[in-house]
Amino acid sequence: MNTATQLRAARSLIGWEQQALAKAAGLHPGTVNRMEAAGASRVRGSIKNLEAVLGALEKAGVEVTPDGVRLIKR
Repeated sequence: MNTATQLRAARSLIGWEQQALAKAAGLHPGTVNRMEAAGASRVRGSIKNLEAVLGALEKAGVEVTPDGVRLIKR
């Protein structure tokens, strides 16, 4: 994932609040909040947490690419 903006966009595609993403990724909601707080900057967080978020989004049907995000199934 490149930017916090992409994280918010990916979450928005599936209609999830931060709490839903946190639960699906097995993280504390505050962790997702901090990851998204970077604005247009790169997402900050541990590799483990980033992998958990990306895995949860992919499982929900969202693909995150260097160029953006897209819905892959619904």
